[in-house]
Amino acid sequence: MLGAGCGVSEHPLLAPELGALPPAEQVILYPKDRAPVRWHAVVFRPDSVSGIPSQLPLPCDRCRIGLARADVDSIRQITGAGVKGALWWAVPLGVILAMMAGH
Repeated sequence: MLGAGCGVSEHPLLAPELGALPPAEQVILYPKDRAPVRWHAVVFRPDSVSGIPSQLPLPCDRCRIGLARADVDSIRQITGAGVKGALWWAVPLGVILAMMAGH
């Protein structure tokens, strides 16, 4: 399985700074009395947090949803996910395939 061992991990985001995370970075928000949600293109404001559900494309800004910060129990940041984490193997694989095609 190519995706195994790609180094995806989660860690608590205890005091997120105001502003936007890099668009490809993902977080899991744990709202009070609701199922967790996974977002990218996350923006933190003093009283709210918004993002695009991770299963939707980044350019879909009309897909952005938000929650009041008071309604969020905790936030975990995912590292190794998104384009960088999911495609870490693409460049070496491309080189190998190009070498094989040349023979």
